[in-house]
Amino acid sequence: MKRIIAYDFGENFIKKYFEWLIVELNNASLEMIASYSPFESAKLIEEKTYYVNLQESLKKIFRKAFLKELNMNVNQIKDESDIENYEKLYSILPRSLPQELKKELQKDIEEIIINSCSKNVAFQLWLKGRINTYKFSDIKADLETENLSRHKNVFRLIKTDYERKEIIKILINKGNWSYLFDIVASYLKVSNGIISNFSLKEKLYNSEFWEDKIGEDIVEFIIDEIENIDNQKLEVQLFQEGYSNRYSKEFVYATLEHYTINELEKFIVDADEDFLVKVLKKRIELLQEVYDLCDTMKLGFQTLSPEAFQKLDEHSLKTLDSAIYFELWIEGLVKNLPKRHIMLLLDNNIEKYEEILTLINKGFVKSQVIEELMYEKLLSIEKVDDRKKFYTILNLIQKLISFNSSWTDRISKNDNGVFNLILWFLEKRQDFDFDLLKSKFIYFKPDSQVVIFKRLFLLKAKDLFELDIEKLKEIKRASIDIYSLNKKLNPDIPLDLTTDLIIESLDSYDKNGKFLVETQLLSIVLRNLYGDKKRQFRIENYFEKCKGRLEADYNWSNQMGTIKKIPFGEGKFYFKIKFEYNERLVEEVRRLPGRKWNENQLFWGVPSRSEEEVLEFARRNRFFLDIEGSNYANNTHFAEFMRKNQPNGITFCEGRVANKDHNTLKKKFWWCANQPCFGNCEAIHETEEWRDYTLLDFCKILGFNVDENSKYGFFPNGIYYQYISKVNRFNRLLERLYCNSCEHILYPVESSNYAAYTTVRFSCQNDKCNERGKMVYLNHCLNGICNSIIDSRVSKTCKYYDHPDFSGLYICDSCGSCCSDNMLSRRLENLKLTGGVIHPELKIKVEEKLGHLERAEYSCYKCGESMMEYSSDKFRCDSCNVEYNLDKFRLKHPHKHLRRNDYPRANKDE
Repeated sequence: MKRIIAYDFGENFIKKYFEWLIVELNNASLEMIASYSPFESAKLIEEKTYYVNLQESLKKIFRKAFLKELNMNVNQIKDESDIENYEKLYSILPRSLPQELKKELQKDIEEIIINSCSKNVAFQLWLKGRINTYKFSDIKADLETENLSRHKNVFRLIKTDYERKEIIKILINKGNWSYLFDIVASYLKVSNGIISNFSLKEKLYNSEFWEDKIGEDIVEFIIDEIENIDNQKLEVQLFQEGYSNRYSKEFVYATLEHYTINELEKFIVDADEDFLVKVLKKRIELLQEVYDLCDTMKLGFQTLSPEAFQKLDEHSLKTLDSAIYFELWIEGLVKNLPKRHIMLLLDNNIEKYEEILTLINKGFVKSQVIEELMYEKLLSIEKVDDRKKFYTILNLIQKLISFNSSWTDRISKNDNGVFNLILWFLEKRQDFDFDLLKSKFIYFKPDSQVVIFKRLFLLKAKDLFELDIEKLKEIKRASIDIYSLNKKLNPDIPLDLTTDLIIESLDSYDKNGKFLVETQLLSIVLRNLYGDKKRQFRIENYFEKCKGRLEADYNWSNQMGTIKKIPFGEGKFYFKIKFEYNERLVEEVRRLPGRKWNENQLFWGVPSRSEEEVLEFARRNRFFLDIEGSNYANNTHFAEFMRKNQPNGITFCEGRVANKDHNTLKKKFWWCANQPCFGNCEAIHETEEWRDYTLLDFCKILGFNVDENSKYGFFPNGIYYQYISKVNRFNRLLERLYCNSCEHILYPVESSNYAAYTTVRFSCQNDKCNERGKMVYLNHCLNGICNSIIDSRVSKTCKYYDHPDFSGLYICDSCGSCCSDNMLSRRLENLKLTGGVIHPELKIKVEEKLGHLERAEYSCYKCGESMMEYSSDKFRCDSCNVEYNLDKFRLKHPHKHLRRNDYPRANKDE
């Protein structure tokens, strides 16, 4: 057409063409019209007069076809919420259209969409910019939901600030201020093209910043709304969030407990000091946690003048718990001396004084200040009627003296009997009031009672105090009387158990020449319970502890040579001394009378007349004597003595000196637990060793003779050692004398039928225990070396297979011992002597020698069945995995030939 229009007939041709085209396209489809590109062709005659009419005609034809196509597509959308298909309607519009026509057609699309789709789709299309028409009522309704990104777009897309202000009011009424500020901040940032980080709260009140910026009117409107708020809580909230520069101080003060320290800091930035002091004082009253109070005091220190902070500090001292104020003081956050708390630390608990010493060492407080507080506390205690007050005084005096010895005189000048008694106890005074000691002895802790008791004997030994049994009993009587009068204030044991036992022991020996028997020991224990049935007792403090048996071990190493007897002629011999060359030994041998060097056989010969010198040479130089007799007896110089484990059940040294030296070692020894010990631990102590005094020292100081004269000979202190043996045995019994279920102590049930111990049957008497009344048999193992306690809760009884109706004895879980002929025979003789009931069964056991020990018949303590014999010293129950190794006990089985034929043996050929 561009070429045709250049000819003379071209214009007339084109005019006729468009006339034809208009007729042709009048009812054509949109697709057909678009294929002709009529608007592109019409531009060729854009300068012609009829162009305008042509354009209008083409627009009408195109719009008619477009609307037909558009309506047809709309009718095909069955779901009015199908936003995707509504968006596709815009694709019907060809791109190459006159701009004016395109706008008209877009309005047609928008109008038909609005008329046919749901409100939600229309709203979504508006948000996407597809349509420009919206209903503000729909926008306000949409604000009921929260969708921050969508509402940011809504706020930006709406056309007027009036509508924006309406949105602001709606969000304010909802109380959703943070949501509102996010939306407005986004609008202001996008509208003004602000690229950098933008904080509305920082710029909100900066009027210069908003000059000439889009949204200035919106900012002013928001500020007006904030300033017109009539809600103190909201006002404070907006202030905290940085969107308001004012708040109600009264409201903040009234609701102070709701704010953290960081929030509080915002309130006090520009607050006057009086308000700040008022707020901090109330906060101190409200808070309980130390870390919160630390922050509060730090804030006060940072913001208040020194004078105002001093007022706050004084308020804290009066208001806070003394322990809390003390912690703040330790942190350096308060300045006043926490006298109240320090005074509380000065009590009966000695460990708290370490805390005070730490304060002094770290420079928190001077020693002189603490000393004066301690002295003030000391003088404030008037009546001493319980152990806590007593030990508060004791601790104060002890610590004051440790600070400065001059306190001794200052305390003494008070002429206070309790003060002076404690000074005597601390060895700062020589004199003491015995009557006052009696009345306060109960208040000393058990270990201190022991020290006092021993010190009284020291004074007796030095003839500085007339101590006798009656005075000791007075201490005991006074203690029990005070306890009885005041149980609630003194719930602890009033008298050390062993101290009580020692007093009773000395009294018994003074009256009867005998110490206590086991039933008396048990009576003392039960008497010392004082309501606490679970108290675990053990006799100690006044006896020399066993350090282990001193035994001889032969160390055959490092032998320097050998010495033999070489016979020559009848009844004659000489000593052959042989060793590797050693210059020192050669010089010593040369000093032996009659020695000669045998150069051929390289040994020294010494005549028999020099036997004494040769034997001394051997002992001195570790030469092995290879002569007739036992190597052990001949070479005792190779024996090295060392402490080994304590014998089973031996806590305190009970060894009695033998009447002669040891046969082999030719050395003094003590008999302990049926074995020799070559160094007992018991000794008479000198006065400077008074803290180590034992019952034996007490006996000597009181003039008691505890030597034993019997048909077996004279034994120095023998009566005493018999008693120690009894104490050791009783201590072992005490370990088992508690209920396995409730842990209460067991009480005696009945006296035994003249057994070795009067009481062997016990039971729990706790009304709340499911084991109440159940009999428990406790006795010592008949094997003197074993020394274990036989407990019916652990062990079964043995069986007499030839007499299945006979009752057996409980089996020792350590060595397997149960019954023996010796024990059964002694039992029978005792019953005959005492007139006790003799059961026919006992007679048969003795007559037929049924004792299992002598027969080497062992039973398992777990199941009661016979043990398999693997060797003469090894028995085992494979069912219960129980084994007895008897080699250390050296037991004899003289009636093994009487053992029943079916006794189980691993090697039946033996």
